[in-house]
Formats: sequence, C-alpha cells, structure tokens
Amino acid sequence: MMIMYAFLSGESVGRLFAGGVIPGFILAVCYMVYIGLRCYFQPELGPGIPEEERASLREKVTSLKGLILPGILIIAVLGCIFFGLTSPTEAAAVGALGAIVAAATRKKISWKMLKDSALKTLNVSSFTAFIIIGAVVFSTVYTGLGATQMIKSTIVGLDVSPWVVLIIMQLSFIILGMFLDDLAILFLCMPIYIPVIKGLGFDPVWFAVLYVVNMQMAYITPPYGINLFYMKAVAPPDVSMGDIYRSVLPFVFIQIVCLGLFMMFPQIILWLPNMLF
Repeated sequence: MMIMYAFLSGESVGRLFAGGVIPGFILAVCYMVYIGLRCYFQPELGPGIPEEERASLREKVTSLKGLILPGILIIAVLGCIFFGLTSPTEAAAVGALGAIVAAATRKKISWKMLKDSALKTLNVSSFTAFIIIGAVVFSTVYTGLGATQMIKSTIVGLDVSPWVVLIIMQLSFIILGMFLDDLAILFLCMPIYIPVIKGLGFDPVWFAVLYVVNMQMAYITPPYGINLFYMKAVAPPDVSMGDIYRSVLPFVFIQIVCLGLFMMFPQIILWLPNMLF
C-alpha cells in the first residue's frame, strides 16, 4: 500500500516505510498488553503449556537460528532504503538476491523453485501493472477535467477546521474498508484526497501512515474484513463466524484509539522519517 501511495503522491517510499515503524511497534505493544491482561484475568482464554511440554532455555535459544537469515534479509532491504543506499527498486533486487543466497545456504534452491518464484512474481507484477494503468487513466481524466482543483478549492475554502475534514476522511476510510479492498480504496480516494491534504497544510507522509493504520482496521471489520475469513479457515469447527465477528471488537477499539493518538501527535509518525531523511 505504501509503494502504491508513493506512486500516486510522489512521496519517498523510504520516508513512508520509516513513518510506519513506530506506529507499528506501538500497535504491537497494545495488542500484547491487551492479550496479556485478558489472559491474566481469564486464564481459560489462553491456557499455559503444561510444564512437561515447555521448551528449555537452550531449546528456545537454539530455535532462534531459524530467524537469522530472514532477519538479515529484512535488515538489508529496509536498511538500503532507510539509509539512502539504494532506491526501492534496487532494494527489491537486493532482497531477491538475498533470498536466493538464503535458499542456497539452506540447500533448498532448485530450478523448479526459481521458475515458480519467477512466475509468481510475474503474476503479481502484471496484476499491479493493470491496477496502476487504471489509476493513471482515472487520475489523468479526473485532473484533466479540472475536478481536482475544483474539489481542492471548495474544501480548502470551507469555513471549517482542517481537522474536521481530516476526521471525515478517516471515517470514510473506515466505512469503505468494511466493503472494499485496501488498494481499491487507495486508487479511488487518493487522487481526490491527496491534493486536499496538501492544500490544508497536512503532511502527506503522516496522512499515508494514518491511511495504512486505518486499512489494518479494515482487515478485521465485517462484513468484508478479509482476515476474519482467514481466521475462520483455521479455527475449530465449533467456532462460528459470529464468534469471530464479536472477538475482533476489542482489537478494532485498540486500532481506533491508536489512530486517534497518531492523529493528535503527528511526531509519533514523522520523527523517524525526519531524522533519517
């Protein structure tokens, strides 16, 4: 989503990625705190592993070796972008090469694996290319008709606080996220919203991260919430879709609270991009 947003807005992909680091960490901590407290007061919701089945400290440390190569790969790709060593496209090439080296190190590389990976990459790239073509056509026609400037002038000239406009935009994301895919919302709304955001004086990188956080909430808001169907697929048969819908309400609340926090304190998002770039 951030790469597609960067394509539409002309913003730096590195700044967008950096802007998402601290909010992502905060959201993860909030989830862990909620789950920990809930299981502490209701142990039956998250029963502990029996003593005889628990791994020793040595086994836990040994199991971490499986994270070494993926960790190096992630650090290499994001590090190249964050520190300006490569463009995002070049960083992708670094990641591809690193993945091949990691597979070779584990002796799992083969011509079939390389062929399958190349075909899947072609499928995803082609799908993305058609989305971009559609977005470019829509944006070009929309801008050529003067709609962008008209809407921007109309909204900027309204006698309301810019924050009211921003809140309405976030509410529109929440509602659309219940029914549409995140990329569909991105290409539908951003050609309209980005010029308005810039006209109101808001930072487009900050707005992008707000959008991404909002779309994470869309993944778990019914009826479309795609993650809910993933959970249903792996849940025991006696867990109904209604149970899953009810179970996500606390997490939706956490997302809304954190979204409000990021709106009230933009530096949570902008501090790291401003420091690195």
